[in-house]
Amino acid sequence: MEDYDKTRALTNWYSVTYGQMISDILFRNPKLNIDDIPKEKCAICQFDFEEKDADIVLLSKCEGHFFHASCIDCARQGGEFIICPVCKIPYGVEKGNMPSGTMNVKYKNHSRLDGFPGVGVIEITYEFKNQNANGHYIAGIKRTAYLPDSREGNEVLSMLVEAFERRLTFKIGTSITTGMENCIVWSGIHHKTSRSGGVVAHGYPDPTYLKRVKEELNSKGIF
Repeated sequence: MEDYDKTRALTNWYSVTYGQMISDILFRNPKLNIDDIPKEKCAICQFDFEEKDADIVLLSKCEGHFFHASCIDCARQGGEFIICPVCKIPYGVEKGNMPSGTMNVKYKNHSRLDGFPGVGVIEITYEFKNQNANGHYIAGIKRTAYLPDSREGNEVLSMLVEAFERRLTFKIGTSITTGMENCIVWSGIHHKTSRSGGVVAHGYPDPTYLKRVKEELNSKGIF
């Protein structure tokens, strides 16, 4: 009888793809006559894995993070996108439910942002017309945001374009300013809507803004 090779078993564990069931990937230990299951707890519910647990999954890009399949299904809420709760690696393509609108970009070489002397301005204009969604009247809005016309600023612009194409930039929700429901509001990707005034005015200078917004976009699977 072949000796049990723990190293080979672990290697195979690591090759498991997202959604594969433990029934497909269990390994029989010929010495102990038991199936080899992960010893750690589910990273979501924090309960131990047991022999009776039929469905255990390993997210394929993670470093050995195992979960109950039911916990993963709950976390992804029926969608095709999930972020590993342990290492924050994204899986799948996140898409939002932003209403129909437009995103226009202008380069203003003679304008400036506080904190970026000698660098032009990228002006982004988002516009949404009055429309109906899910039986509700949705008032149109127009929002303008700014980026420096630098290498990093243009990197962020490309990422923001992808976010808009995935319908992640805005959503229908409750306005923080007015408290009104069924409004078109920002959806968690921070924008600078002023060219000056600093952080309190949602403007520049803000030395860490570009780094932070890239991290926000990374969390949505946009790189």
